[in-house]
Amino acid sequence: MVNTIWEDLKRQYYSGNIITQLLLINIGVFLFFRFVWLGMWITGFNPDNIQNILEWFMVSSNGFELITRPWTIITNMFLHFDLGHIFWNMLYLYWFGRILQELIGNRKILAIYVLSGLAGVVAFVLSANLTNLPIGDYALGASGAIMGLVLAAATTAPNFQIHLIFIGGVKLMYIALIVVVLDLIALPGGVNTGGHLAHLGGAGMGYFLARQMQNGNDWTERFNIIFDKIVNWFQNTFSRRSRPKVVYRNPNKVKTRTKAAGRQRPGADSLSKDERQARVDAILDKIKREGGYNNLTDEEKEFLFKAGKDD
Repeated sequence: MVNTIWEDLKRQYYSGNIITQLLLINIGVFLFFRFVWLGMWITGFNPDNIQNILEWFMVSSNGFELITRPWTIITNMFLHFDLGHIFWNMLYLYWFGRILQELIGNRKILAIYVLSGLAGVVAFVLSANLTNLPIGDYALGASGAIMGLVLAAATTAPNFQIHLIFIGGVKLMYIALIVVVLDLIALPGGVNTGGHLAHLGGAGMGYFLARQMQNGNDWTERFNIIFDKIVNWFQNTFSRRSRPKVVYRNPNKVKTRTKAAGRQRPGADSLSKDERQARVDAILDKIKREGGYNNLTDEEKEFLFKAGKDD
């Protein structure tokens, strides 16, 4: 049963769009640390010590810690520990991410999410070091990144309506205005001041990116170019696949296959286990690279389906 669930989740991740992938990553990280916390309690360790572990992935307002733990500027925006925190963030991610995806396409979503999350980090760190506000030592959560998606959606299609229970249709620009105002009026309360400033930083970045796209200056494409280079470097560096063998072919050998047959790729049944796995890996890479299962050719979809049945 566990293996079936795991395989189903992997299939959902690799065949899903970026919203599905972000949801699965955030929920997966949340569950991982929750189970670590549960394990500490079961084995007799003080579960309060989970904070010491989380701090290695939360962004710090302390300059020295930030420099010595640079990965935290990314990991913090995928990290949650409180159930209410992740519930509302994932709900907003699903609602507004899907809307924005319909408006601007799948490929731009990750760029807005990450850049807005980074803007939230900058707002948090600068406010902690340049003001006397009660900012706090650490920050975590996808709120800044998701606020960027909310403002980007509202800026791109301000008159798009969401139908809310008991209220009816509400335009995106009013929903965005409400969530920004709520963060603003919460600032003087001293409760999670740093978090609210991070939200506003992410919101500002989402608005900026959407306005730039409307003016023909798409910053998300620059992000995607850099991101693709990083992904390709990791794939080329850490790939476990063996290098393809160079086989000499006699140019004078008479070809017996027809031209039409020569254009056909071999089916899953005609390949060895290693060859079939290499072909499956290549198709899964294409799904991740081009943003979803629907970008596959009919032949690739059929191959993936048959390979799955065989396994």
